[in-house]
Amino acid sequence: MAAWQSVAPLGAPFVIAALAAGCQTNRPFQTSAVYGTADGRCTMRLETQGVVRAGDDLARDAEGRLTLSSRSQAPGAPPLDAIVALRSGDLTMDGALGPGIDTLLAVNLTAVGCAVRPAEQAELRRALEGALAGPKGTLMDGQTKALRVVSVRFDTP
Repeated sequence: MAAWQSVAPLGAPFVIAALAAGCQTNRPFQTSAVYGTADGRCTMRLETQGVVRAGDDLARDAEGRLTLSSRSQAPGAPPLDAIVALRSGDLTMDGALGPGIDTLLAVNLTAVGCAVRPAEQAELRRALEGALAGPKGTLMDGQTKALRVVSVRFDTP
């Protein structure tokens, strides 16, 4: 028997313990994602940050900013910003909860001249929740039907 064969069974528990410990640490994240309507008339930028707690796949608490703009805005008009957050897994937008988020999102989209289809608005809400949930929740290219993924970047603070 080779020397490494007698050592391998002794080292296996240490390797397993080290791998398990790696999964038991908090993982802070920062996400920058840009989505657009298929025809490019509207752009939605998400900048989020949070922490995926040890043992979880998704964050339950995070915060960020949604920035909406469109080609139909008046020249020089600023984009519209909204504060978004996950609190115990529940989405808030400028303090609105539940169905109020969909209403506020529709008002904000209209304010910047984005007349989106219902499917686009629903997918934008999914994108909001996903980006706040962290890298595993963020919608990537191939995971959207109504919106176009322009860019996605993940960083660790």
